[in-house]
Amino acid sequence: MMNTALSKKIPVLIGHVVFAILRAMAAHFWQERTLILDAAFQSYHFIAAGQPAIMVERFGAASVQLLPLLGVWAGASLSTVLLLYSVSIVLFHWLAFSICLHVLKDKKAALAILLFNVLLVGDSFYWMQNELLQAISLLFVLWSIWLRREDWSNFNAWDWVLSFLLATTIAYYHPLVFFPLAFCWCFFWLKSYSTTGSISRRTLLGI
Repeated sequence: MMNTALSKKIPVLIGHVVFAILRAMAAHFWQERTLILDAAFQSYHFIAAGQPAIMVERFGAASVQLLPLLGVWAGASLSTVLLLYSVSIVLFHWLAFSICLHVLKDKKAALAILLFNVLLVGDSFYWMQNELLQAISLLFVLWSIWLRREDWSNFNAWDWVLSFLLATTIAYYHPLVFFPLAFCWCFFWLKSYSTTGSISRRTLLGI
């Protein structure tokens, strides 16, 4: 019994430890992550205006700007605000991981978010504010909600509300999110032919 319980806790602990390491790295390398390219441009705007900097209607990006904006509103130093901005990106993905793992009880989706962040860290660590990466983490949360119910007929009121909010946010996050969304749609469509416990084809068609 003890070994079984421990074997279930180890993957959970590993996930949180990995995100804690990524958060520590984001705090240590905050200058390299925030003083280049789009991150510097966007941080200038939300610091100067004191409100989220929304580019080309990608309003979902405001979620990772809330923490540094709290620093702006509190009168924190520039270095503190930028450090908070760097850390908030990791916290965003960590939160999506935690929701899938602890709220939706979907270990597969949580593991997918963890691997997604780890496997792409070499390409995305210093290009931290890429909205596409944030959209994909949210996409895992959305698919997890749908997989839990399998069919529209099993949805409750909260499922509808969350699905609408997440789907709208993801659609506006980045135009290239169409490709991971299409890949997942095709995967679940093919899976629904051969296995149970997947999203129904009726749900995938939206009817």
